Formats: sequence, C-alpha cells, structure tokens
Amino acid sequence: VYYDNECSIEEVGMYYSDDYNFINEDFSINWELFDKLQSDIFKDSKFNLKNRLESSNHEGEKFTWDHTQNVVKSAQTVDIPKSVDRRLLVLAALFHDFGKPLKNEDHGLDATILTDKIFNNSNEYKFVRLAIRHHMNLWQNDDTLLQTIVDDIDEHGFNRNDFIDFLLALNKSDILSGKTLDDFDKFSGKLKKDAIIEQHD
Repeated sequence: VYYDNECSIEEVGMYYSDDYNFINEDFSINWELFDKLQSDIFKDSKFNLKNRLESSNHEGEKFTWDHTQNVVKSAQTVDIPKSVDRRLLVLAALFHDFGKPLKNEDHGLDATILTDKIFNNSNEYKFVRLAIRHHMNLWQNDDTLLQTIVDDIDEHGFNRNDFIDFLLALNKSDILSGKTLDDFDKFSGKLKKDAIIEQHD
C-alpha cells in the first residue's frame, strides 16, 4: 500500500548500468550522478531522498540523503573481514535506503525493486541486492526472519559465512552512520554471525 506519495514502483523509469559508475576507484561517490538518478526516479513523487524525513533516532540526519551519505562514509572506512568486497559494500550502503521515499512498511524490499531497474542482473548485483533486501531483518530478533535470510543465502548459492560477513558490515555501517565505534558500547559481528548460522543450520 502506498501512502503520502504519488509515485508507484511501476511508474519509475528504467535504468541499466553495465558498471557501478557511481563509485570511483578510491571508493568515493559520484554524488552528482547519484543525485541525478534519484531525482529522475522520484521525479513524479512527493518524496525523494533529499526531502524524505528521517526518524528522530537518526540524530543529526534530517533527511534520508544525509543518512545515506553518513552510512556510505562508514562503509568506506569501517574495518571489514577479508571476505568483504569494499566496493560492493559501498554500493550497498549507497542504495540500502533507496526505497524509503515510497514510504511503505518494507523499504528494503522497495529498494530492491527500484535497484532492479537500475542494474544489470550480475552475480555481484544479486549479492548486493540480497544484502539491501535483508539489511533491516537482521536486527529484528525474529527467528523466522533470520531463517529467511539463511534460506535466501542458500537459494542464491552464496557462501553463508561470506554473505553474513557482508550483511553485518552493511549493518555496522548503518549503525555507525559516520560515527566511530567509540560511540557505541559493544559490537561483535562475528559472534552474531556464528549464532545465526548455528541456530538456523
């Protein structure tokens, strides 16, 4: 159900990218290109990334655009396991909340429907897409949702350890949102990953 928004997913334009040219070799973002893309996609909608308000728990981040920039900043610098591809992590951070302007209950799902219209269906994109889809589900403390994540990993043929490392790195970037780990009491992705696999094997 769409509300407070005149744009449906079916109305957005079709965009295809042979490469992820939003990201430069040094992992910096071509923000001008990204802004043009999001402006075009949401041109007929009431909200876009620059005027969609964030919730009050996103301190210092008035709009989704601000939050996205901060999460990307964290993804560019956060400590990651060797299995995590930094470039793909930055890409996932860039698009992780891309569905928020549609103002539905599941912005992760909305984001993937929109990004399907942007990127070719490569294995790299499928990996990023799955992380975007589940970036909110990991912390719901719901065994059914966690089982869904594991099932989706297996269905796509991804390595469980590698994917959960990637998903945790994305969530870590989302939580940090431009801050440092010193701002938080504790974060242990590895233990969380092991618990998910052990409980849902």
